[in-house]
Amino acid sequence: MFVFPTPGKLKQGSWESRKEELLDKWVDSLAEFAPNIKQLVVGRAGYSPLELEQKFGMTNGDLGHGSIRWGQQLSWRPMVGYANNRTPIAHLYMSGQGTHPTSSIAGINGRSVALAIIEDAKKGQKK
Repeated sequence: MFVFPTPGKLKQGSWESRKEELLDKWVDSLAEFAPNIKQLVVGRAGYSPLELEQKFGMTNGDLGHGSIRWGQQLSWRPMVGYANNRTPIAHLYMSGQGTHPTSSIAGINGRSVALAIIEDAKKGQKK
């Protein structure tokens, strides 16, 4: 289960000391909709934002590759002029969570860059 937003830095304590508290809150939140879940859980594991950053390089443990704000959506993602997956460097394309449309639509970024490559190949473009 993904739970966010979860702060990368805590106001009190550290992720090392409060991770279990976070896991408890996740299960408690799920129990609001599935009341018997606590009795069914035989084990659990999770990553704190600190661990996500340390293990996977996600800044502040942000699964969305940076906070999603209006200025990072639509034609502005990853920045104005580059939402079409192309770069100024010939044959270099961008894909991933930081590209259009957003980080939350799994696989669509890769599909978009594949279509751009195919389109350019059909046109005989070298960009």
